[in-house]
Amino acid sequence: MARHPWLRGLAVVLACAAAAAIAGPAGAAPAAPGPPTGGTEPIPAPSVPVDVAELAAGTLAAQVQASLADTVVVGDGVGDMSAVPDWSGDLAVGAVHQLYRFATEWIWGDAITAPVVANQEWLAPLILDGTPVGAVRVWLPDGTAEMAGFDDNAVLGASLEELDPSVILIEDAVAARWYSLVGDMLTPVRASSAPQQITAPITLGTARSMLYPGEYSEDGQTWPAAAIQITLVVVLAAAVPAAMTVSALRRRRQARVR
Repeated sequence: MARHPWLRGLAVVLACAAAAAIAGPAGAAPAAPGPPTGGTEPIPAPSVPVDVAELAAGTLAAQVQASLADTVVVGDGVGDMSAVPDWSGDLAVGAVHQLYRFATEWIWGDAITAPVVANQEWLAPLILDGTPVGAVRVWLPDGTAEMAGFDDNAVLGASLEELDPSVILIEDAVAARWYSLVGDMLTPVRASSAPQQITAPITLGTARSMLYPGEYSEDGQTWPAAAIQITLVVVLAAAVPAAMTVSALRRRRQARVR
């Protein structure tokens, strides 16, 4: 008979956990359907409030230039200022695009009203002497349109200038990727020279399985399989050494008693 029967029970538990980590969560259908894509309500069309449009057509470009000038003055003689762009020429703000994000329910595969949600933020290309050089963001922190920030991403600026502002523009802030949505078709909007996860127009359903892979139960709920499996692996990695340590301590204690 084993001197430590609790170890046998632990071994059984660990074996079951290992099997679960490999096989995935119990109850997941092997050929389960993908997540809902269209939603039960239409997606609101992009809109630009009057004060956002007035800011973009008025002082927004000057605010960007003033911010750059302040950066140069503050950093004068301190560090390398070569990274600060020189936009002292004819800087203009292009067409304004309302920003959307993927709905949390769509990401997790739950029942949804719409796959994307409109944000109270807007993005426009910055054009210097006729050439896109970056993008500027506007928001409504207290109900009044204000510049939220800008950057010198010329690739994104060029993509924004080419994109029809009536098309839905989606920002995936976590992955730092951008997409346009027309009907059920999702198209990547290039914002860098890095390889794109999606390179051609695809349906929302296909995009969901690529961008947020998971397993689906029979009722369509998403199982975060990767997270569950990783957690189980971590538990296994911690439990085995702990069991070995406890067993060794008990053996030493028994040896002292004898």
